Formats: sequence, structure tokens, C-alpha cells
Amino acid sequence: MEVFAVRIADNDTTKLEALSDRTDLPAHPRARMETLAGEALARYALDRVFGCGPVRFARTPAGKPFVPDRPEWQFSVSHSGEWVVCAVADEPVGVDVERIGAVRESVARRFFTQTERAEIAASPDHDEAFTRVWVRREAMLKASGTGWSGEADPSDFLFACKRIDDYLICAAAYARQNALAP
Repeated sequence: MEVFAVRIADNDTTKLEALSDRTDLPAHPRARMETLAGEALARYALDRVFGCGPVRFARTPAGKPFVPDRPEWQFSVSHSGEWVVCAVADEPVGVDVERIGAVRESVARRFFTQTERAEIAASPDHDEAFTRVWVRREAMLKASGTGWSGEADPSDFLFACKRIDDYLICAAAYARQNALAP
């Protein structure tokens, strides 16, 4: 699993649009920039990892991008604020990035396990710990393909997490012994 990150700004999107094969780009300038930067970063990351050169993307009915000629190439893209991230692997992978934010008790009670809530409580920085649990869980659920409605066991995954400025990035991929998991 390899993770790539790029800081984006509200710039002219003309060059990025030239690289895109999408016809359904968002109209809002910021959303358009995030979409185009995510797609460009995914192309770059796939080329770096697999040496593939230019690729064409397709989307599942749920909107998840994939490379139709190479469905075994797994990647995930996320963006938040000024960061776009992409994780690439040869097994199901998910990635998330979020700005470190205040603990939201209602979210922790609803979505986090007792072990995760204890991790937050034991941390000297509750806000960073809350955000770390959130991005780790989001990345794991993206990799599992189940979303928030499904179950995923953290012990089935390998995680790579990093703080950059006020943001946390976390990627999750199935551990090798579980690479055939859904």
C-alpha cells in the first residue's frame, strides 16, 4: 500500500480539465478543483505504483472509480480542505483525510467501539485521537466496501496514518492473509 498526498488551492482548473475524461464535473469551483485534483493524483499514483502510463477511469453504480482494463488495481481517493490523498494497493484499499476537529461525543457513541472510545479517553489530545479514530475507521470501511452500514474488523487491516499540519491521513488495506476478503 502506498499513499500520496497533494495540497490543492483554488486555482484555474484548465490544465487539470485537459487531463480528465469526465463529462460530469461539478459546477461549483471548489468541488470541481477537488474532483479534478483527486483524479490527477490517482493517475499519478497508479503510474508510480504500477508503471501504467495514462489510464481511463470508469465508475461503479455507487460512483467508486476503477480502471476497467485493470480491475485488480485498487485505489481510493479522499479530499478535505486543502488536501487530496490517494492510496494504491493490489488489495482492497481505502483512504481518508480530515482536519483535526473537536470530539463529538454523539458520533463516538454511535459509531465507535468501546475500545476506540477508550483510546480517545486515554490520549493526551482528545481531538486528535477522535479524528485519528474517525479517519482510520473511514479508511477501513472504504476498503471493506461496506460503508458505515457494514461491519469490519480492524484486525483484518493494515493501517498507515500520518499527520500533516492540522490534518490526519489514514489508509487501510486488507492484511495479506485476508486479501481475498470482500
